[in-house]
Amino acid sequence: MMTEKSKSRLGRIEEEHDRLRDKIASVRSVLLKTGPSGDKTENADWASELAEVLTSFHDEIFRHFRDEEQSGFLAEMERVFPQAKHRVDGLRHEHDRILAEIRDVLAATIVYAAGRTPEHPAIRRWTLSILDRITKHEHDEGELLQKLLYTDLGQAD
Repeated sequence: MMTEKSKSRLGRIEEEHDRLRDKIASVRSVLLKTGPSGDKTENADWASELAEVLTSFHDEIFRHFRDEEQSGFLAEMERVFPQAKHRVDGLRHEHDRILAEIRDVLAATIVYAAGRTPEHPAIRRWTLSILDRITKHEHDEGELLQKLLYTDLGQAD
């Protein structure tokens, strides 16, 4: 059975997931702002704006992932829902992979903002792919969280 502290922590995680969805939407809006053009200055400006948004997004998702790991959220999932240990481990390992991918696309975006390759469409597709992975990751966490809450509620009956 979950403690009140655990329930409070889970509520905070759900609120963070809501904020992350908003942040993902803001990154997507920058990605879709303009199409590739022949104007190097326009493309560099777009890449600079994307780099700024990605930097903020990276910092927020880094804090979110570390909070999930260090607050005991993932350990609580494993304790209350032991049959999900493999899935929880997969989510935990995916944190570092997602952060590394964000850093890689951010580095490419900074290069592009300086007026050098890589190409604009590749950065857009790459970033959208990462955002899709994060959305799926957060969905999977939310699904486990719901099972955790339902399991806990069922124990109270």
